[in-house]
Amino acid sequence: MNPETVRLRAVDEAIIDKFTTLSVRMAEVNDRVQLSKTMSTVTKGQGRVLSVVALHPQITQKELVDLLHIRAASVSELLSKLLSKGLVRRRTSRRDRRKMMISLTPAGECELKRYKLLGAAMLADLTEEERVQLDLIIGKLISSVKLRSTVPV
Repeated sequence: MNPETVRLRAVDEAIIDKFTTLSVRMAEVNDRVQLSKTMSTVTKGQGRVLSVVALHPQITQKELVDLLHIRAASVSELLSKLLSKGLVRRRTSRRDRRKMMISLTPAGECELKRYKLLGAAMLADLTEEERVQLDLIIGKLISSVKLRSTVPV
């Protein structure tokens, strides 16, 4: 589907605006929690890396760059910090000794759960039925984006 041929309906624009507002508000909450360090010891960027590594165990640094859409140097810096905290490990690939595979440590899995509590807090006002509906809708959106993406998610 060509984005130029899609007609922007008022309801679509309202949804997109709400997604933007939600993203901004989530970033604000994350920043406040980071200042207090009450829930997680990782930054937003480090949390994103942990989340992607959890979804893609044994991922390469290049694959992380592709999935996160950030510079290789930024991924390298994020990984260095996570390595020093003992949250991820690097191992040489068994198939290709030139590649380093990145995976979560048990401490990284625990920290990721703490990081995810930030997201869980925003679901507190939803009923179980609303959570199921939201899960289905987000799954459908992910499938739609996957069809248009060149990067496997």
